[in-house]
Amino acid sequence: MRNRFTHKHLLNFLRDSEPEDYRNFLRMDQESSDYLLELVRPDIEKKDTNMREAISASQRLSITLRYLASGIDLEDLKFTSAIAPQTLEFIIIMETCSAITKALNENIQV
Repeated sequence: MRNRFTHKHLLNFLRDSEPEDYRNFLRMDQESSDYLLELVRPDIEKKDTNMREAISASQRLSITLRYLASGIDLEDLKFTSAIAPQTLEFIIIMETCSAITKALNENIQV
């Protein structure tokens, strides 16, 4: 149900037909977002339970990138993600930002 009302379909459309709009939406091109997803997937991927379907690693990353890129209010982001603001802030965005920091620190030599 959640996937039916989220920006997931928009991202798929932009990825396939409007790469510049995809870049504008996430402030990152497809190749970079795919690469980043592979880096953070082990830390942000969750399993489905009997109670609910897990939010995919791809969705977690795209929600976080959209939030960071736009500064959109969590109350507004809940409409495009179909996820409660508390879950967005305290679980998805914080976990994903931590995973991004960890992944990028491991890939950058100082």
